[in-house]
Amino acid sequence: MIYRFDSLELDTAQMELRDGGRPVSVEPQVFALLRLLIEKRDRMVPRDEIINAIWDGRFVSDSAVTSRIKSLRQALGDDGKTQRYVRTIHGQGFRFIGAVTVASDASITPADAVAAPVERPKPSSRPSIAVLPFRPVSADETATAIAHALPHDLITELSRLHWLFVIARGSTFRFSAPETDIRAVRDALNVRYVL
Repeated sequence: MIYRFDSLELDTAQMELRDGGRPVSVEPQVFALLRLLIEKRDRMVPRDEIINAIWDGRFVSDSAVTSRIKSLRQALGDDGKTQRYVRTIHGQGFRFIGAVTVASDASITPADAVAAPVERPKPSSRPSIAVLPFRPVSADETATAIAHALPHDLITELSRLHWLFVIARGSTFRFSAPETDIRAVRDALNVRYVL
């Protein structure tokens, strides 16, 4: 699904925010927050719902939510005073108020894809990493649970490093096949490092 508002578009299939067709660098949690607010744009999204969706219900401070909202506004060229896209409902939550049009991925025909070749973005000077799903080395259920949870936690923690660009979980977890070629993943996601 592609959500368009002004010159911006949120592509949920590619896990990408673009401004004028160019990718905008956002942390995975900020991307997830924007997606949540856009998908629930018909109403105010309470802080508790944001915490459940973005942090899987873990305890986080109000400042963590405020920090992600601030990062989101910066990525959109918005601020707390103008509130062009994200409105704060004090003490309760947030609402996406931009005018959104929705386009389906199916609206791009194979002919369009051939006629307009996709230009690969140039690698950023900022280090970038993709954390792939881990494969358990035993059939033990505990090992399997850890193998699935650990990459998610690593992505979350690495995304807190402002100097490092971390690819969102939704983009990396599609490369879960055992025969995945690391070089192909690096090229497909346009990152410097793959874990």
